[in-house]
Amino acid sequence: KVVVDVSNRSSVRRNSTESQAEYLARLLPSSSVVKSFNVLSAYSLESGGLQGSKQVFVAGDEASARDLVSGVVRGAGFTPVDLGGLSAAHTIEDIPVAVFPQWSVPFYIHLSIFTFLYLLSFVKFQIC
Repeated sequence: KVVVDVSNRSSVRRNSTESQAEYLARLLPSSSVVKSFNVLSAYSLESGGLQGSKQVFVAGDEASARDLVSGVVRGAGFTPVDLGGLSAAHTIEDIPVAVFPQWSVPFYIHLSIFTFLYLLSFVKFQIC
């Protein structure tokens, strides 16, 4: 059996040294676990990757299982990128949480500009 792990971490900080795919492989010793498809949104899957990246990362310990999942990736209209063994699942799992690691700086800039403009318009309407 081939099991495709599509899960993402629920927090930015890693809680253990073991990836979720490695944990799943330990739970299912008779199955071949392949980490893939976790960086795609439902919209990308539905539209065939018309917007965004067309690359899908694949990692697994068995080459035959990776080849099988790579075929599914190609059939869905994407390009598989083979990262090798399941130890590369750490890299794949870090992609969604590392897309915008310093989100707070632009957020606070936006919030400051919004507050300034809101107060400016408030004062303007109070005076006029």
